[in-house]
Amino acid sequence: MTQGADPAAAEELAGRLWSWSSRWHPGELAWLWRATGPGAAGWRTATWRAGGRTVAWARSTAPGRLDLQADTGHDGLVSAVLDWFEDGAAGHDLAVTVLDRESSLLEVLLSRGYSPDDDAPSFLHLRRRLAAASPPAPLPPGYVLRAVAGVQDGDARAGLHRAAFATPEPTAATYQAVMAHPSYRAALDRFVVAPDGTPAAAALGWLDERSGVLALEPVGTHPRFRRRGLARACVLAVLGAAVELGATHARVCARDGAADPAPRATYEAVGFRPYARNVRLVRPAR
Repeated sequence: MTQGADPAAAEELAGRLWSWSSRWHPGELAWLWRATGPGAAGWRTATWRAGGRTVAWARSTAPGRLDLQADTGHDGLVSAVLDWFEDGAAGHDLAVTVLDRESSLLEVLLSRGYSPDDDAPSFLHLRRRLAAASPPAPLPPGYVLRAVAGVQDGDARAGLHRAAFATPEPTAATYQAVMAHPSYRAALDRFVVAPDGTPAAAALGWLDERSGVLALEPVGTHPRFRRRGLARACVLAVLGAAVELGATHARVCARDGAADPAPRATYEAVGFRPYARNVRLVRPAR
């Protein structure tokens, strides 16, 4: 085990382990590490290696909260990751998020006294086949949909994300770091500009050429411009571009629930269907 993050190794592991029973797509990790900026400095992270390659990674964004990916073909590896996590979170309530299809992870967590948190926010994973490019969606008069042209668009894209998700990140600099990632493709980064010049909605896709699966991360709309079909138009444009690049399937993770039905409705309207869900398991402090 090595203390500290190795983003490239984590993405390689995600690509190597990719299946529909995996929570992490390499493109989602590319976004996670690059777009977080200064926030990543507060993470507690580690990687595990065997046979010359990475077999697990973990990050604790706050004491007692864990995300991980592990090659469960290695005996005792998940337990070693949890030992590291629990040792560093002594005295805190513990929470671990996994996919409900990750049966091996769930089995180990349950055996160590974790139990499902029924009050956790609900996140749904959806997928669709990409047999052919989808027809473009109509836009309201005066709105323009285009691909990111270069680093000069980094500020606009970063500002749109901060407005859409009410978050301090990414800054222009961190978005430019996203754009410098080897797997970033400007053709898969689409946004809509409102008639007054304000960036109104956007969608970014990440294509894993090994599996042919495109991950959408992130998709968002500025609060001033919601309920106009703008995110749908961005998503369809990204899917169309992805087909031309060889993508065969697409997936996305979206908040789900009665309090926030719009994300799921947007994706289902363009052909996505649910196939899995995030599960948070918790264990009280000991």
